[in-house]
Order: sequence, then C-alpha cells, then structure tokens
Amino acid sequence: MTSADDCPGEILLDIFDRVVGWDPDTYRRLDPWEPSNCDAHGTRIDTILACTRVCKAWTPFAQLALYRDIHIVAFQVWFRDRYLAEKKAGMHLHRVLQESPLLATYVQTLQISIFWRDAILGLDIDVHEPTANFVALVAVLPNLAHVDLTLDARDYSRELKLFAEADIASLAQSSRVRHLAVHSPMEDVPIDIMHQLLRAFPTIETLALPTNFICKDDPELGDPAWPVGVLPNLRHLRCSERTPRDEAMIPLLRHAPHLRTLVWTEKVDGLEEVRNIPQGIEQLMLHDFCWKVDLSHLTSLKRLEIIGDTTADETILACLRTAPPTLEELGLSTADDLLPPDSELVKEIGNLVRERFPVFSRIYIEDYGLNSGVLGHEALAGIHVALKPASYFTQYKPPYGEMQRRR
Repeated sequence: MTSADDCPGEILLDIFDRVVGWDPDTYRRLDPWEPSNCDAHGTRIDTILACTRVCKAWTPFAQLALYRDIHIVAFQVWFRDRYLAEKKAGMHLHRVLQESPLLATYVQTLQISIFWRDAILGLDIDVHEPTANFVALVAVLPNLAHVDLTLDARDYSRELKLFAEADIASLAQSSRVRHLAVHSPMEDVPIDIMHQLLRAFPTIETLALPTNFICKDDPELGDPAWPVGVLPNLRHLRCSERTPRDEAMIPLLRHAPHLRTLVWTEKVDGLEEVRNIPQGIEQLMLHDFCWKVDLSHLTSLKRLEIIGDTTADETILACLRTAPPTLEELGLSTADDLLPPDSELVKEIGNLVRERFPVFSRIYIEDYGLNSGVLGHEALAGIHVALKPASYFTQYKPPYGEMQRRR
C-alpha cells in the first residue's frame, strides 16, 4: 500500500500548481477592486496551506507553489484604505523570508503597492517608510524576476519622497528583475519615480505602463533630461495613451535600441507621436485607435494587431496601406458587427494583403459569433484565417492584468 510520501515530487508540484492556479506561461495580477478575486485566491491559499500539513514530503513542493507568485493585496471592498493591511502583510512576509532564506529563493513574482499617506488613524507616517519597506523586501528575494507595482499617493499633501540613491544602487546591483509593471489609481504620476525604477531595475525586458506620467520640465525648454541611460535589454513595452508624449516618454523610446514589441492604447489624433515609434519595432498592437495611422517608417514590422471596440475601419485600412512589405501576420479584435461576411472592409483587407505583403502568412480575429463568417469569405480565399479567443487579446489591453512570463 502506498502512502502520501511515495508520490514523485514532479507530480506533487504539478498538483499543487493546479491548486494555486499557477500558469507557467501567463502571469495574472489580482485586482484589488474585484471581490471574486479575493474569494478565489483565499480559497486557493487555504487549500495549499492545508497541503503543507499533510506530511513532511509534501511540504517543500507545496511551499514552492505557494511562494512562487506573491500577491500582497488587500481588497478594496474590505478596507477604507488598504495601506495598513498591506503594510502588515508585507512586514510579516519580510520576517518569514528573513528567517527562512530558502523560501525567499522560491519567489519569482511580487505584486505590491507603495503607499504615500499623510497620516493613518491620526498618526504621522515617516516620509521614508513607503520606499524603504519596498526596498527591504526586494533585497531578500534573489530570484525575483517580475515586479507588479502600484503607486498610490491619493490625497497626499506633500511632495513624494522618492528612493534614496543608496537604495537605487543596492537594487540595481542585486536585482534580476526582467519584467516590471507600474500601476496607479492616480491620474498622473511624477516621471521622476519612473526614472528611478528604471535605474533600479536596469535588466528589464518587459515594461508595462498603464499609468500616465507627467514631467515637471517646461516644454519650451526642449526635451527633458534622461537620467536613466540606455536600456539595452528592453524588448517589450506596453503603455497608456500618453506614454509616447514628447515631454515625458519619448526619451524612453529613444533609449531602447532593441525594442521589438510596442502596445499602445487610446491615443487621440497625433501623427507626430506615431513617428516616434522606433523603426526597429517588429510587433505593434494598437488598441482603440479611431484615426488614420501611417506605419511606413516601420521597416521591420512583422506582426500588426488592431484591437478594441472603438477601432475604426479607416484605422485598419490606413495601417495596411502604409505597413511595410515585411508584414507577416495581422490580428483583429473589434466590435462584433465590424466584420460581417458581406463587409466591404473584409474585401479591402483581402485585396491589400495580396497586393502588398509577399511574405504574409495569416490573419487571426477574435472569436465573436458574427466574425466566424469571415472564415469562408471569398475575398480571403487562399489566405490562412483563424479565430482566437478573447483571452488572447486581453493581454494587450489596459490595465495589462495578464502578461506572458519571460524565460
């Protein structure tokens, strides 16, 4: 008769990964405003904790599944202000990892917030505390690869106290972070803190910025100083509608010589900003664009995705009329009435693909009911057309709650 101790480790780990819902290919952040996230995540954690107590042989594998992705999230519906709950959880986690360094080596992903507050329950808060707590926790995580960071300074009356230079240097020397996402409930975040984060994590390959950063410099004085230097590893950038603005973020695009993927959402009309997209981009995702776009300068473009319910026909056609002949793939995720089988848009897409793209391989569209008729459209005869689930396109829509893990 076999016992619980006899189960091979790789099978145990696979079981525990399924219990916690860990996906080796996709990271999913927890939304603090979604109660269902709270209930489901709590149930998974309780189950895996129970597994750690079954027998000693199970414990290390259950711990690995438990600590690989850390989410320090107090759900907003339970707390008027999440600061105290998340501070307590973060300090407890820090103590546990200091006492058990092996557990700290398991952590690959950290979802955490930095809160700036004037006072809580009438008590003043040390201005150095928000960043100091974050730095202290990251310092004990030698294998941390993915940081999902929320910056929250709502109702804060003082100037944000940013990272000390010593903390920046310490993080930069020890960090292996390759994926950084920066969220914020605030309308605008000072650009200085983004500069500091890029200096603290110089090896990042993927950067998600569903946040608007503002620059204090006077636009009439020219481009603001760029204190970060070159970002040689940055390959993938996902940004908000204002990320490509000259006065704030254009230097980022100019200092990422190997940038290959750009996701850009909800931009108002502005051809100048499109010209700022680096020439070497190979994959471009445009979300909710409703104006004509000229892509003629993107001479290396291989994959183009045009997504969002407010996407206009003229956007799709303008992109295809100006995209370089290197284009190989086209993805479309639009309103379900935009691509009916008898659509003139479908005919024009088919004509442009045949005429302009000699190495073109396929079109894939979101699996809406009405879009299924496109599969047999005569205008697309000879072109490989496939349906993809909505979940595929979700990763390219703000707030970028799902991201592919980079290995």
